[in-house]
Amino acid sequence: IVDLKDSSSFNFAKNNYAVADDTTKNMLLSIMASFHTKEYYNVLKTLLLKQPPVLEPGYNFTNPLSDSLELTATILPDLLPLLKDTAMAPVIISLSNKLIDSGLIKENILEPFQGDILNFSDKEFAAFKADSDYFKYSDYQLIQLIEKMNNAECNSKLQKWSLVSQSYMSLRAVNSLLRNKQDISPKAIQALAKNRDTRTDLYDSLKAYHKTDLFPASYLSQQSFGESYIYVAAEDDNPLAVNYLSQKIINFKGRQSKVYFYKVTFRDGDDSTYSLACAGPFGLNLEDVSSKDASAEIYYEENFDKSKMKEQTEALIQQMEKRFEWKDEKDKIK
Repeated sequence: IVDLKDSSSFNFAKNNYAVADDTTKNMLLSIMASFHTKEYYNVLKTLLLKQPPVLEPGYNFTNPLSDSLELTATILPDLLPLLKDTAMAPVIISLSNKLIDSGLIKENILEPFQGDILNFSDKEFAAFKADSDYFKYSDYQLIQLIEKMNNAECNSKLQKWSLVSQSYMSLRAVNSLLRNKQDISPKAIQALAKNRDTRTDLYDSLKAYHKTDLFPASYLSQQSFGESYIYVAAEDDNPLAVNYLSQKIINFKGRQSKVYFYKVTFRDGDDSTYSLACAGPFGLNLEDVSSKDASAEIYYEENFDKSKMKEQTEALIQQMEKRFEWKDEKDKIK
């Protein structure tokens, strides 16, 4: 129906919207959103205000709205009261971010609706606190919008978000606070540095804002950063443990560098498997913990075997060098 791109398709969606079930309503909204004219968008706006969907509209609805931001900007101010609506709030928040970033609306248009945005934030925050597995991608957009509003009450909400147990949400809030020139909770920094998935990202964020002095000394080492790179490299395979084995100074692609080796454990009990991993290249100065060139790779060709350590480390280094290019040399080519 969408591909027909004629008025009968739009009218079909409009005329059946009121009587459709909740799932079908969202499908019909997606059809209407794909007709990019001011007239059609005003009809869509009227339907949303009169009868907002019960279920949160998904990508098929928001994508066509995002593809026609100039048109969306003409109806969004009238849709802002839907920030009170749990199903529509994530959509309005996402579109508001994109429109602000595109310069099509100003942040101050949201001021009368700040209370609705922060009330929605409180609901999502409560869900995160109640369930450590809770995740909604739209909450990244929520934090980004609260950051843009940048006042005492909004920054206070960001402080709360920085302390959630879900590390990537916490890091997103910390980055927002850094951009807003706010103090960061030492508890949040400690938790993110301890977490191997976010350790190096946190350091890079603090470095960008000249605040590396806030990074905990207990995790400030090449070996600790290497462990983090290993976890990130193996995250799709859910590593159970990463154990440090050794370090070595080698000639890596023509430069003296330090690399670190680890034993990675996958799965538990009788199903456990083990692989050799390597992180680097790092500089020879131990105080230089963050390297723009450092990354990590896992050797999956065969299981880790201590008796074959020399052969496996050499094979892994060769594997890394095949895919590697020094960033400063790559920049010269550009």
